Amino acid sequence: MDGTLAISGSYSTKNGVQHPDIAFSYDVQQLDVQKTYGAFVSMQSLMPAAKYIAGKFSSQLTMKGRLGADMKPDMNSLTGGGKLLLANGALKGFAPTDVLASTLHLDELKDINLKDIKTSYTFRNGRVIVDPFPVKLKDIDMEVGGPTGLTRRWTIRLR
Repeated sequence: MDGTLAISGSYSTKNGVQHPDIAFSYDVQQLDVQKTYGAFVSMQSLMPAAKYIAGKFSSQLTMKGRLGADMKPDMNSLTGGGKLLLANGALKGFAPTDVLASTLHLDELKDINLKDIKTSYTFRNGRVIVDPFPVKLKDIDMEVGGPTGLTRRWTIRLR
């Protein structure tokens, strides 16, 4: 994944063998977004927009939850949060911005350069809440953030 990754965690069947408790934390530096997205199913669920981002990121995360009988995280049981920094990247092919680009006739919204993106996020009950963060595109100031999960909804506000 082209970066550094420090992970710690625990696994316990004390409260049940079929749905063991887990605790997990990481500190990652300069990982490739696409390679990381492809490697971790939990990232695909918790950060679905990462599928459309190119670049490298750093992040810290702490979470608790349960595993399902299939040994995959039960997304509805996870609680936690973290921070994310994308120093330099690009967002391409993301449906919400593509629709916005078509609606507003702003082709600049189809390929967005992301620089110095810093945000925090929390998750619980199968939902991820991304703290709003600013994105500037030429003379357009945007704020991106909000909840996502099974419905994959994001909020984009133009200022």
